[in-house]
Amino acid sequence: MIVQSTDGRITALNRATGDPLWTYSSQLPALTLRGTGTPQTIDPVTFAGFSNGRLATLDNRNGQPLWEQQIATPSGRSDVERLVDLAGQPVITPDGRLFVTSYNGEVVALEALRGDVMWSRSLSSRHTPVLVGDLLFVATDESHVVALTADNGQEVWRNRDLEGRWITAPAFAAGHLVFGDYEGYLHLIDARDGELAARHEVDDAGISVRPVTDGSTIHVQADNGRLETLEVTQ
Repeated sequence: MIVQSTDGRITALNRATGDPLWTYSSQLPALTLRGTGTPQTIDPVTFAGFSNGRLATLDNRNGQPLWEQQIATPSGRSDVERLVDLAGQPVITPDGRLFVTSYNGEVVALEALRGDVMWSRSLSSRHTPVLVGDLLFVATDESHVVALTADNGQEVWRNRDLEGRWITAPAFAAGHLVFGDYEGYLHLIDARDGELAARHEVDDAGISVRPVTDGSTIHVQADNGRLETLEVTQ
């Protein structure tokens, strides 16, 4: 079991006993985003992003870094301007491509084995992207929804309809991208052309957690605990 904590540490725990096996530590900046990233683990390695803008690939046997890459570089005079957290979970493909988002930085595609950069695009995002076919979908910190080609990062379309609504990370259901927002609405965007397809109010407490999808079924939880299940109809 691999756990990432807000103090910049990655800890491996024995599943049977809970005893720590190894710990990897990163140096935190003075100011970070609330929360932390989620490691992506595949046997035998773990990919983890940190608040200092670095991505590390760790050997699951001993926690030693196999390679590290600076995804976002701090710039500016204030601590706020220098925020570069990698708060989203890295996305890895079966053919060994790794996609990483960063706050105040870029969306980067890397070769997972060695960490070589394949392409990068200037988009600030604290959210985990979603890969569907040959398209990578990113929710930016402006709440724009952007579709990029996974091969070279070219922008295919951009939807600005939800700007300023503090949308969640994207989910995917029945050909649509699914987002919650701070006012408690659920939004569906057609993944083919980026057009807003539907909107449904769940609860005015707001939605900050990415919806969970299964085929055409959407499960969404509001911030007050209300859970609602919906079905996408064609």
